[in-house]
Amino acid sequence: MHAYWELAKSSFRRHSTYRIAALSGAFTNSVFGLIRASLLLSAITTAGGRIGGYTAVEGATYVWLGQALLAPLGLFGSAELANRVKSGDIAVDLSRSVNLTGAYWAQDLA
Repeated sequence: MHAYWELAKSSFRRHSTYRIAALSGAFTNSVFGLIRASLLLSAITTAGGRIGGYTAVEGATYVWLGQALLAPLGLFGSAELANRVKSGDIAVDLSRSVNLTGAYWAQDLA
């Protein structure tokens, strides 16, 4: 457990160095969320209040939950793991005493 904590701390230090980038990412995510929400809500309003069983509140919830899950799920994340597999460096990661998935989660949580 100590190794995961140290990974999370070092990852937090790395990400806190780029505060403007984090704020820019949050701002961009919010702007795209507003665009998606406005388009979906206008479509629901035009359709008479429901589209596919979704009301305006459910549509807004759908949009903002989707936007909130972009970062934790890493949908537009880096291809770091894929590059490590391609280069063969993944063998070193798998030989460590720390679970590979747990190590990546610890870094992502920070």
